[in-house]
Amino acid sequence: LERAYDAELQRLIDVDDLSGLFVRRKFDRELATLVEAARGLGRPLGLLAMDMDGIKQINDTHGHLFGAYVIGETGHLIGRELTGRGIGCRFGGDEFFAALRDLDTKGTVEVAGRILAEVNRHPYARGGVPLRPGISIGVASFPADAQDAVSLFECADKALYRAKQSGRNRVSL
Repeated sequence: LERAYDAELQRLIDVDDLSGLFVRRKFDRELATLVEAARGLGRPLGLLAMDMDGIKQINDTHGHLFGAYVIGETGHLIGRELTGRGIGCRFGGDEFFAALRDLDTKGTVEVAGRILAEVNRHPYARGGVPLRPGISIGVASFPADAQDAVSLFECADKALYRAKQSGRNRVSL
């Protein structure tokens, strides 16, 4: 009983209830560990920085419960795509990050493309109201783009902003 209690408490600390993904604190610790493991093994590690498009309009038009629904659904879509490949987090608001073990830039771009396609084809609807969010995704990889977790994060974040600036709802390097 005590072990179950401790496990549930740890889950409440580490996992975002809305998306089912890690919270930022847990992800930051895990990302640092994954980069060091990749370095030690001489393996690549991909990182995705993701920001939803259209959430403000959904919130303003239909209310924040609709926006929260879309964010949660997207987190679950991302989580399913990452199963067995890596870890993800809801970084805050409508932003997500994902680390992908043993994937170089090309492999990471392929996963990003699948996430983008899933978000674009998912039948988001709440209360009979169809909702059409998008997602912009930035891609970076270790060791090609950065040599440590902080620099890798910054590279993916900059790529995300390039995706936003070049029209949104796309993947960018």
